[in-house]
Amino acid sequence: MINDKKYKKMIYFFLVLIIMEIGFIFYMYSKYKGESYFNDNQIVNVKFPNGIISAEVANSLLKKEQGLSDRISLDEDKGMLFIFNSAQILNFWMNKMNFPLDFVWINDDVVVDLSQNISFPNSENFSVKRVSPKNMANKVLEINSGLIKKLEIKIGDKINFFILK
Repeated sequence: MINDKKYKKMIYFFLVLIIMEIGFIFYMYSKYKGESYFNDNQIVNVKFPNGIISAEVANSLLKKEQGLSDRISLDEDKGMLFIFNSAQILNFWMNKMNFPLDFVWINDDVVVDLSQNISFPNSENFSVKRVSPKNMANKVLEINSGLIKKLEIKIGDKINFFILK
């Protein structure tokens, strides 16, 4: 027969262990809720049905604000992937851009909208273009103008992300 005192200690031990595990689960959930697996400046391959774009990640507010502004050009198969905590109607602008862009609007891993050949402000056209998707998105891939057409990217395409560094 088990001693009542020993039995109570064993039950108490298991209860404390269960409470600690539940606390740990809540801690991890609150710590990582809404956070992305992607970090600023990581390089991610974004695989579409007809090609791959190597994209630099913009996850922090500062990196998102800077984006591709002030860059002279972007290599053909490169881009910038902007990550947001939740799906929303996003608003981007072409401030301090030096070349036109295509925008691929993504929710999780599905293309939800496309914006093509968005012009940049120049000496002939001083206005800063703003661009938004028709559907909510939690990621935006900026690529060189014409690449959506070249890679035949379509709304509804399922894409994969592979972190390189």
